[in-house]
Amino acid sequence: MVCDRIPGSASRQTGGRSRELEMHETFSRRPEMLGTDSSGDRVPTVFVTLAGREPFLHLTRRSGLKWMLDKLETDCNPMAQAPTRTPLGTSRELAMCNVKDNAALTTQGCIAVDKFGCQILFLNVETGTVETVLDGFAKTVHELLVRPDASRAYVPIFCDGIHGNNPNPGHQIVVIDVHTQSHVADIDVSPLAAPHTMRIGPDGLIYATCEDTGVVAVIDPDENAVIGTIDAGSRNCQRLDISPDGTRIYTENEEDCSVSVIDLQARKLLGRIKTPHALAGLAVSADSKTVIAVDDEAPGLFLIDAELGEVSEAVLLKGLKNPAQVARYSPDFNVLAVTSMAGDCALLIDADFRTQTAIPTGRQPMDMAFRGNELFIACQGDGTIQVIDLARRQTSRKFRAGVGCESLGFF
Repeated sequence: MVCDRIPGSASRQTGGRSRELEMHETFSRRPEMLGTDSSGDRVPTVFVTLAGREPFLHLTRRSGLKWMLDKLETDCNPMAQAPTRTPLGTSRELAMCNVKDNAALTTQGCIAVDKFGCQILFLNVETGTVETVLDGFAKTVHELLVRPDASRAYVPIFCDGIHGNNPNPGHQIVVIDVHTQSHVADIDVSPLAAPHTMRIGPDGLIYATCEDTGVVAVIDPDENAVIGTIDAGSRNCQRLDISPDGTRIYTENEEDCSVSVIDLQARKLLGRIKTPHALAGLAVSADSKTVIAVDDEAPGLFLIDAELGEVSEAVLLKGLKNPAQVARYSPDFNVLAVTSMAGDCALLIDADFRTQTAIPTGRQPMDMAFRGNELFIACQGDGTIQVIDLARRQTSRKFRAGVGCESLGFF
């Protein structure tokens, strides 16, 4: 099935919408001549000048959206010139760790965050049973980051309300030992408020959005302490992702209709990319060149060209009548999975965004976790976990777990 394009949307061939990323660096571009790409075709040649540096020559592809040469990125990317604090390996290994933090090929167990039951569960996904229940947490446990290498999982206490109606925001992240299945520590993020999505950086640190404070918290997992903050440019920054090349943090800013761009090593907000509608989810492609923002007003995705800093294409999500929310790539980046909480449906989308399959789910599907050739979806509205066979692109089974799990992950 080939995706339709939202009427009036820009395509990759047209070069996308007008540039809206307000970068702190100053760029200037001037078309000069025609060059030749690797296929022998004549294409526009563009000189790009970065403030304070000599100009670099690049050839663009036919679409005008991708640089053929990587010299500018290499020369101007501080991540390529400076050692990191605690390297986690190659960019691909970082991507495998963060795409997503709860994905695994071989596992020892599964942890789930029961948001509606305000408890943390350890599941046997083979038998579909709950093995351990951890409770007694402040309202309410929300989101999940799993670090199998450190035998740790992290669960924020977001608030006792919801996004947009959050009078009592939380200030805590719960630390779980996944092997002993116990609550071993808490991270106090005060005065930061409403911690939400977390990701592991290439420096071994944890980066977490703190929505009500409008910042990304920098957390040392060895010390279980906040060691810094980064301005996110929005108090609606809810979900966060890190580019697989380890250079950028992106936050989707919900009703602000924007995606913030942060230089990870410099810990500096570079600017915000405007989107036509409010947003609800975020993911980054394997090559770090495309940021996928989930439309919160219509069933669609905005594809953002990370180099140009603008929406280049809009993709209609077929089979959905309501907007989607969470987006996650499979560990090999061949499949983008998207859930629609309002539509009780999940979609599996190929990496080129041309083929997609809609699969009915339980009520209010939210976050997901990949394991081998399966996708596990937490359906918070009916307390079930739905399992998708990725090869057949259909539901293989489902089982009950808690009151209403929002997130789950493997270790």
